[in-house]
Amino acid sequence: MTSPPARLHSSRRAGSPGRVPAVHGLGLSALLLAGVLYGSVAWSAVRVGDATFVYELEAHANAMASLEEEFISSIDSASDEERFNLYRTYNQLAGTWLQVDLLEALLAASIEAAPICDEEEIRTTLRDQVQFTRAELDHAVVDLEHNVAAIKRYDHLRLNNALRSLLSSVRATVDRMVIDQRPPAHCDTGP
Repeated sequence: MTSPPARLHSSRRAGSPGRVPAVHGLGLSALLLAGVLYGSVAWSAVRVGDATFVYELEAHANAMASLEEEFISSIDSASDEERFNLYRTYNQLAGTWLQVDLLEALLAASIEAAPICDEEEIRTTLRDQVQFTRAELDHAVVDLEHNVAAIKRYDHLRLNNALRSLLSSVRATVDRMVIDQRPPAHCDTGP
């Protein structure tokens, strides 16, 4: 039996840093009143789509964690010949998922950025990362599609289909992020 590979998904879960907290009931009214009275306190505004993107990326990460457990189990039960191909696929997916994790981290950083110039700088990096992640997701989906012909076991085929479906879903989220990331306004850096 071989040792399990490194994990694809981030270890961040609900309630951890980088998550947009939900505001309920009277808390929202108090927050709005504070924002009106003390406008300078709320320096950085969360863009309309950001909360949706955070939610979707976290949901995708949770789905990937479940599929990852299945994938590791498949690797453990596979023959030597199958195991090599499964490890190769797993490693490729790990690289793609690291890009998704970085995208999620940059989104969280842009939401938390206080001075507008810091947010704009992070948003520029986020815009570039969104485009790179989109290309990585395309490549991963194509690789999984090419692997279909070589898959002999039903459980591996089902896992391949589930992974392609998840990556396509992540790609749809990233596509919306590409549209949402507009070029930043210019900040004055001083005299």
